[in-house]
Amino acid sequence: MGIAEHAGEGAASQEEGGPRTAAQDVRGGVLHRLFRRGARGRRRVLASVSVGALALAGVATTLSGPRPAVADERDDAAQQQQESADRVNELKSQLEGIDSTLAAVYLELDSLKAKIPTAQSELDAATTKFEAATRQHQVAMDQLVSAEAERTRLEAEVASAREDQRKATEAIAGLAREMYRGDTTSPLTLAMTSQSTQEIGERASAAENLARTQNRTMDEARTSQVTERNKVERQEAVTTRISTLEQKAAQAEQEAADSKAAAQTKLGELTTLKTQADAKAKEWDAKKATARAQLDTWQAEFDQRSAKLAEIDAANRSAGRVYVTSGGMFTSPLPVPLQVTSPFGWRYHPVLGVSKLHNGTDFAAACGTPQYPIAPGVVSAVTNEVAGGNVVYINHGMINGHSWISAHVHLQEVDVSTGQQVDRNTVVGQTGSTGYATGCHLHLSLMMDGADVDPMDYL
Repeated sequence: MGIAEHAGEGAASQEEGGPRTAAQDVRGGVLHRLFRRGARGRRRVLASVSVGALALAGVATTLSGPRPAVADERDDAAQQQQESADRVNELKSQLEGIDSTLAAVYLELDSLKAKIPTAQSELDAATTKFEAATRQHQVAMDQLVSAEAERTRLEAEVASAREDQRKATEAIAGLAREMYRGDTTSPLTLAMTSQSTQEIGERASAAENLARTQNRTMDEARTSQVTERNKVERQEAVTTRISTLEQKAAQAEQEAADSKAAAQTKLGELTTLKTQADAKAKEWDAKKATARAQLDTWQAEFDQRSAKLAEIDAANRSAGRVYVTSGGMFTSPLPVPLQVTSPFGWRYHPVLGVSKLHNGTDFAAACGTPQYPIAPGVVSAVTNEVAGGNVVYINHGMINGHSWISAHVHLQEVDVSTGQQVDRNTVVGQTGSTGYATGCHLHLSLMMDGADVDPMDYL
C-alpha cells in the first residue's frame, strides 16, 4: 500500500465520538449515498450549493442594505486568511512522503517567499511616496525662494517710493511755508496786480508757470503717496504668501522625511525577509537528500505492501469471500461529517519536482477521533511503517464481483489485531499523525482488485 502517499494535513478540529449509534448509521448512510455520486456529481452539487449561497448572500445584502467599508475590509482580511490557510494545506498535501520536521522547513521557506513580493510592493510604494514628497518639497522651496526675491525687490521699491514721498511732502511743506510768510504770490494775485498791457501778459505767463509748478508738486505728492501705498500692499501680500509657502515647504519636508523613514523601514523588512529566505533555502537544500531518502523508503514500503495485498485479492477472488451483511456497500469511517482535506489523484511533489499519485483520500479529523471500518471484513495486517506510521489493513472480501481492501493510515492508537473480524461498529483505532504526516487526519486508501481507487467514488 502506498504509505508515504498517505501523509498529509487533515488537522481541522472535530469533536471526538464514541461507538456509533443507529442514528449515526442512518446519518452516515445518507452521507454515503450523497458521496457515491462520484467526483463529477460532487462538482455539480458544490456548484449548486455555491449558486444557492450566492443567491442567499444577495438576498441578505438586499435586506440589510449596503455593507460598511469596515465590514468589507474584514471580509477581505478573512478571505486572505482563508486563502493562506488553503495554500498551507495544499503544500502540506504536496509534501506527503516526508516527515513533519522537513515539511515545516519547506513550509516556512514558501511562506517567506510569499511575503517577499508583498514587502517589495510596499517598499516600492513607500519609495514612490518619498520621491513625490521630495519633489513637492523642492517645488515649495523654489516658490519660497522666488517669493523672497520678490519681497527683497519690493522692499527696495518701497524704500524708493517712501523717499519720493518724503521729497514731495517737503516740497509741499516748503510751498506752504512760503505762502504763509508771503514770500510767494498766488497766480491770481500776480495776474491782477499788473499795470500795463505788456506787464499783464508777462504777469499772466508767470502766473501760469507758477500754477503749473504748484500743481505738479501736488500731483507728484499724490502719485508718490499712491505708489508707496501700492508697493506696501504688494509687499505685505508677498510676506503673507511667504509665510504660507514656508508652512507648505515645512509640511512637504516632514512628509518627505516620514516617507523616507517608511521606505527605509520597508527596505529593512524586505532585506530581513530575503536574508531569512536565503538561509531557509540553504537549510532546505541541505535536507533535500534526507527528504528523497524518506520518499525512497515510502516507495519500498509501497511495493512490498502492494505485493502482499495482491495475494489477498487473488485469494478473495479464488475463494469468493463475502463479509458484507447489510448497510449498503461502504459507510463512513468517521463519526463526524466527511471533510476532504487532500483528494485522491496525481499532484506535483516539490521535493522530487515530478507528479506523484496520492493513493488515498485525506479527511479532517481531530487527534483521537475514533475510526470505523467502511464495511465488514477481517483485519489482514496491522503494521508500523516508517512513512505510514500505524496502519490497519482490512480485507472486505468480494462485493459486487470485486475484491476490496481498505487501509487506515497514521493512527495514533490501534484497537484491533490481525485476523480479527470487524463490522461497521468496530473501532479500528484513534486518529493520529504517526509516520510521515503533517497533522492529525484520516488517510483512507481503497483497493479494488489490487488497484488503488478514489474512496470518494464509493463512500
